[in-house]
Amino acid sequence: MKRFLKNIIAVTYYKFVKFIFLRSTKELSEKNLMFIQTDKIGDIIISSGILEDNCIFSDYDNVYLLIKSKYSKLLENYEGKVKIILFDHKQFVSSVFYNFAFVKYLNKLFISEVYNISQARGQINEILTHITGARVKHVTNNSATYLGERYLNYWNKKYTSLLFWNIENEYEKISRLLYKFSNHNCETTSEKSFFAHKKLNIRNESPYIIVSPYSSEIVKNWDIENYKAIIERLILSANIYVLCSPGEKKSALNDFQDFLSNPKFKISTVNLSEVANIILNSVLFIGNDSGLTHLALKLNIKTIAIIGGGTFGRYFPVPGKEATAKYFYNELDCFKCNWVCKYEKPVCLSNVKVNEVLNYISNNKIL
Repeated sequence: MKRFLKNIIAVTYYKFVKFIFLRSTKELSEKNLMFIQTDKIGDIIISSGILEDNCIFSDYDNVYLLIKSKYSKLLENYEGKVKIILFDHKQFVSSVFYNFAFVKYLNKLFISEVYNISQARGQINEILTHITGARVKHVTNNSATYLGERYLNYWNKKYTSLLFWNIENEYEKISRLLYKFSNHNCETTSEKSFFAHKKLNIRNESPYIIVSPYSSEIVKNWDIENYKAIIERLILSANIYVLCSPGEKKSALNDFQDFLSNPKFKISTVNLSEVANIILNSVLFIGNDSGLTHLALKLNIKTIAIIGGGTFGRYFPVPGKEATAKYFYNELDCFKCNWVCKYEKPVCLSNVKVNEVLNYISNNKIL
């Protein structure tokens, strides 16, 4: 019922805004392109290929990437052609003034072509896509999780095309999308250039390992006791840096209280503009299926990811990172359940053993 009401409100709002604000497509004289990505950190990392080419969009007058403002620090070092549009999700939902002002702002950009590349199709990114007033509209996902089949079909009919509906991996979708714009005379920028802008010497001792034991969805977290066992062993030969968000710090202080007096251990809640630099200087990153794990791989840091099987193949494994990444999971016939687990807890995660991870680190002489 809640999803149904959200869909009714979204459609009603869209029709109202379309009637009040949207301009005639005859007014368009420029070729302005927009990509809409309203999902989380990992999804922005996956989509960041859009930002990595100096001239791939040379046929367009302006190119925009719309993301949530809460993730703005992640891209604050980016200085390329694509202009970053920041969108305050909470304000858009709760404030009529912000909502209408943002709609007018988008309308004045005179977008001629828009791509909804959000991995999760939902009411907000559908509204944002269609209120741009673009003549040509594309979408790269066909998930009904948040919309339901009826309203997924409603919005699908408003798109010029549904792209890559038969491709599972999100990285591959972005790769295919960029190929549509490819210009073989272009020079591609370094992957590290805008995520991490400088080397940091955060400790005099070296090496150090990043442990990222939390994710935005608890179901994706490997048991904290396993991480504690990993740290207990690795801290004998390396410094340990536990990364967490400010909202997770209280949990981290409680979960890892046994290590707080050890000078080789530290809990960090650095903001998104600094986290890439800290990861970049590590010798190893250990984490769950999370945005920071995507970032570590983007920075070509040796990464151990305990990923389970809820969305196996869609986000992880990451194509082309075979030399950098090692994935741990317990393979089951119920893989790709979208984290709707039939067990009391995800066995695909809980059955991954600490010794498997430690033996891999030892056998590959990572430290």
